[in-house]
Amino acid sequence: VTREAAARDLVLVGDVFQHAAFRAGGPGYPSTLMGYHAQLRQFFLDAAHQAELEARYAAGRPGVRPAHDESLSVGRALQEKKRRVMCEAESAQDILRWIRLGDELGIQIGIVGGREAWKVADVLKAREIPVVLTLTWGDEPKDPHEKEKKAKKGDAPKKSEVAKGEEKPAEGATDAAKAEEKPEAKPEAKKDEKKADEAKPWEYEEPLVVREERRKQWEEGRDCALRLREKGVRFAFGSAGGTGADLLKKVRTLVEVGLPAEAALAALTKDAAALVGASAHLGAVQPGMDATLALWTANPVAKDAKVAWLFVDGFPTEFEIKAEEKREGKPDEGVDATGLWNVEIKSDQGAQKGTLKLAMTPEGEVTGTLVTTGQRGERSIDVKGTVVGKTLVLEGTFTMRDTEVTNKWKVELSGGSLAGSATTRGPFGETTSEVSGERVPKWLEDEVEYEGEEACCGHH
Repeated sequence: VTREAAARDLVLVGDVFQHAAFRAGGPGYPSTLMGYHAQLRQFFLDAAHQAELEARYAAGRPGVRPAHDESLSVGRALQEKKRRVMCEAESAQDILRWIRLGDELGIQIGIVGGREAWKVADVLKAREIPVVLTLTWGDEPKDPHEKEKKAKKGDAPKKSEVAKGEEKPAEGATDAAKAEEKPEAKPEAKKDEKKADEAKPWEYEEPLVVREERRKQWEEGRDCALRLREKGVRFAFGSAGGTGADLLKKVRTLVEVGLPAEAALAALTKDAAALVGASAHLGAVQPGMDATLALWTANPVAKDAKVAWLFVDGFPTEFEIKAEEKREGKPDEGVDATGLWNVEIKSDQGAQKGTLKLAMTPEGEVTGTLVTTGQRGERSIDVKGTVVGKTLVLEGTFTMRDTEVTNKWKVELSGGSLAGSATTRGPFGETTSEVSGERVPKWLEDEVEYEGEEACCGHH
């Protein structure tokens, strides 16, 4: 909260939308799609009947005075299109169901969710139905053609990604290589290799066409905003059950894949304000508008932009922005952070264990994932950083209680171990923890990851 005020002073617009969904809490009726339709029809029939009774009473017609029912009065206001009903729908089929039901009941609707709204964009545009995209794409499936795409872009695969036997020999080296070929392995060695292969846990891999289709459908849902913009459909972004930080991260992803930055920013600001009826006071920085705005270090939808100042009704809050440390240099000879690490993080609150999976380029750029398990379950953080000399610096962010928390590591690499410190910075202040870790042998990596997945599934 950036301003101390009474609840009544924090309300921007009193009455905005009513909400509807094809679901209901608790046991009993309704519990099916047919039941949801029937319940909604009955409600609006009751609202129309209540309005008729009230009109008869107001005209002095004989009869019992109608009971006061606030819910039915709101229902009548919806039928008179004084307010819009925002309907939850992710699939194109559910969106069309709501459109038909809206026509039948005589109500004005909007869509919340909208992952497949691109499939019915022409209908939404023609009917002037707005969409609040909540960007609930689900977990990103791996692209089965990632390596081929990298090769087309001219990105050479990392040394660690090249399988043994796939490296092309240098020109003129073929004969020398043949001359140095090792004699065929003895039968005993082949038996040992076979036993080692049999000991590994078997992993099922789905058919390529299945993986391609799953990736295609995920990308279509992710790119829905781009398709709606092309068709001229009115849309804004909403956080649904997530946080503002999560929403902004996903909007930045959309900008990276082609959504114009000005369109993304509009969907977060002026278009959102217009949708809720607050465009006369919010959504733009100009004379006469409310002094509710944020000052950023760069365009808010840019990757590394940070909030410097936040004004709410003219009340300012300044945020500390620490300059990013610029590191120059390359890793020492033989230093490589690539691999899976078992790590332990010690603080005043106790010790926490986890895994750190990293990949390092020859230039020392590092990307990876830190997975830890605590009282609130498993947390996965994407990290990136650099190795200069023997020093590895990593940084990543995660969300805690609707706010963004930064986690920064600075450790020294020494063969198969690492040691150093981790600094966690958020609204609660800054804390420092001790970090240590051991590299998992390559032949054990699959087993460690397999056990981790099994533990995760058991936990949930």
